[in-house]
Amino acid sequence: MIVLLGDTHRQTGHGLAGELLDRVRTATAVVHTGDFVTEAVVDSFEATANGRFVGVHGNADAGSVRSRLPERQTVTVDGRTIVVVHGHDHTPSLLSFMGREAGADLVAFGHSHRSVIEEGPVTLCNPGSHTRPRGGPPTYALIDESRCRILTTDGSLEGEHSLA
Repeated sequence: MIVLLGDTHRQTGHGLAGELLDRVRTATAVVHTGDFVTEAVVDSFEATANGRFVGVHGNADAGSVRSRLPERQTVTVDGRTIVVVHGHDHTPSLLSFMGREAGADLVAFGHSHRSVIEEGPVTLCNPGSHTRPRGGPPTYALIDESRCRILTTDGSLEGEHSLA
């Protein structure tokens, strides 16, 4: 299982608790779409994910975070190829093109703090924010062998899409 997070916007700590914290600790990978803000937050995610952390920087990240994390990266975890980008400079069409160009199953993006799954030639998934949501509850995404799901931090299902 892959845990997908984004838009944490904190000065210290990761803001994880309860079931989400447990999932991060046991996930095959933890993927973050950027806007940690400080290196202390990145450090906190890396320590909790026990070496299974993948992240990109966002537009609100400090220079030290931008130097440490790439703007975009493509990873393969559990047989799923995922393009990870913050998304502040990208339209859905461009995100889809990036995914197709990389042969990806999914493009993970953030920036809006609003969770969404968009179906198309490549699935687009914004996990929302578990700490600073906009227009809805705190959310994150789970990716397993057959689907991408958006969940609230209290465990309610917000959205789901089957992956080919």
